[in-house]
Amino acid sequence: CLLKPILNENSSSFKGCGPISLAVKEYLGLLKKPLPELVIDQLKEVAKHTDGNTLYQDNITNACYKFLNEAILLNETTKTMVVTELKSTPFIFVDSTYVDAEKVAFQLNFEAAPYLYQMPTKYKNNFRDLFESVGVKQIFTVEDFASVLEAIKNANNCRKISENDFQLCRRIISEGIWGLIREKSQDFCEKNYGQILLP
Repeated sequence: CLLKPILNENSSSFKGCGPISLAVKEYLGLLKKPLPELVIDQLKEVAKHTDGNTLYQDNITNACYKFLNEAILLNETTKTMVVTELKSTPFIFVDSTYVDAEKVAFQLNFEAAPYLYQMPTKYKNNFRDLFESVGVKQIFTVEDFASVLEAIKNANNCRKISENDFQLCRRIISEGIWGLIREKSQDFCEKNYGQILLP
């Protein structure tokens, strides 16, 4: 799913006819850095393909993240363009799928997929500037957890929920919401989160 052909003569599988001269590399355009727009398009294209080849996707995704992370640190105009393009695009590769930045936080202490995800450590450590720029939160808020409960309620339309959804709701209430508001007074909780039954 590459948008432009790329020659990687450093690959161990590349046999070729020997090293390529600088003049040939220049002629083929191999010495030019791609534009950020092309890298964003590449990232969007790879995100469309969830065909199971996650190592291939991971390699392309990592290369795109690396390029974009460096680009936003060098130029404020580029940063604005990257943020605008990616903010509403599912481009974060988590659990073999691509999700929006609003569904990902740097820290989440329990499993909440397919609604909320924790940023993988390798991305958190290497591309933090990129992800913070597009709105990845440090932790999810009570409102984020409440929206998941609301989504589960709406999806089940007053029918009995599945065991998986029940366990997710339990984790969201006991580990997510309760973990964030246990220090606050009961009046504060009732005033702001009256629709959520708290432990």
